[in-house]
Amino acid sequence: MTELPQWIWNGIAKAVPLRTEWARRMFAATQSQVVSELDKQAAKMTAEGIPNKVIVAYQTVLPLWIERKAIRHYVSEANDPTLASMLPELTEVSEAVHLMTKQYNLSGTEAKTLYELLEKETAI
Repeated sequence: MTELPQWIWNGIAKAVPLRTEWARRMFAATQSQVVSELDKQAAKMTAEGIPNKVIVAYQTVLPLWIERKAIRHYVSEANDPTLASMLPELTEVSEAVHLMTKQYNLSGTEAKTLYELLEKETAI
């Protein structure tokens, strides 16, 4: 989530309805609030035995995945090709995992773990 300037997430929060409580809180937060929340999440995930690379990949792709419809609407309304390249449209968990596998060089086991984490978010 910290890969993009917080003003982009803030803009999405103001412009379109968000599906999840997590996104409503995180998209509207300040950069320091986001970093603090992500640190807490990472500590919890580390305690659960999730590898660091998976945590980073998860935190990177989670907002794109769980709020994909809102992001798609925001990008479409903004009509800004730069936004479209920074906020890729994801339609399947496998796309999210593939994107993160390329970006973070995840192993097969790490990719499977990320897939399972994102599948849980899909069910919510």
